[in-house]
Amino acid sequence: MKKLITLALALILTLAASLSAAAESSALDAFRQLTGEDAGQTSGTAKTSEQYLNEVMQGNYASAFLDTATAQTAAGELDGLSAVTTQDIAAYAAAHGLSVAQVRNAYYRALANVLRAVAKDFHGDLLITENGIGTGDDTRRVEFIRQALAGVQDCLAEGLPIKGYLHWSLLDNFEWQKGFSMTFGLIAVDRANGQTRHPKPSLAFLGSYAAD
Repeated sequence: MKKLITLALALILTLAASLSAAAESSALDAFRQLTGEDAGQTSGTAKTSEQYLNEVMQGNYASAFLDTATAQTAAGELDGLSAVTTQDIAAYAAAHGLSVAQVRNAYYRALANVLRAVAKDFHGDLLITENGIGTGDDTRRVEFIRQALAGVQDCLAEGLPIKGYLHWSLLDNFEWQKGFSMTFGLIAVDRANGQTRHPKPSLAFLGSYAAD
């Protein structure tokens, strides 16, 4: 159980900022910079996904974070580490001569590479505890689920012992940084009319995998 909890923490901290397959290396270069994965683009206290994995899986902490005062100074930066907005993606796509779809797809497909990276050091069952996208466009959520689960299926075919997938989230929820403005849910919540629930097409789409 302790190992499973440790793995869950590693996945939560790294999903949003992880890299996609090498087939789109130019898009990945842009996305690496976008998410702070490029060491030349980060401040002295910003953490990368690789650092998070090293800390959680191996106990190897970056020297800057062993100092309490430095860690407290960095707290504000860490809060926004995984927050990648549509505007961020568009700006980096334009700066690198890429389409928005290329950079966005690198983000959508990141889950499989997180699983492979964790499996190299963690030799046990894998449980995906949180994977989703905050968007008001449910067609994007459907595509996100399609590509993320395609990556999971690839990992299963490779023999990775993946035991479960939990989507974030069932309902549109309150986010500490963005309030109700970021909609992650498979079900919309109309807070102006008695908290009524309205299932989105993405709910049925995700459910179709269970039906299969």
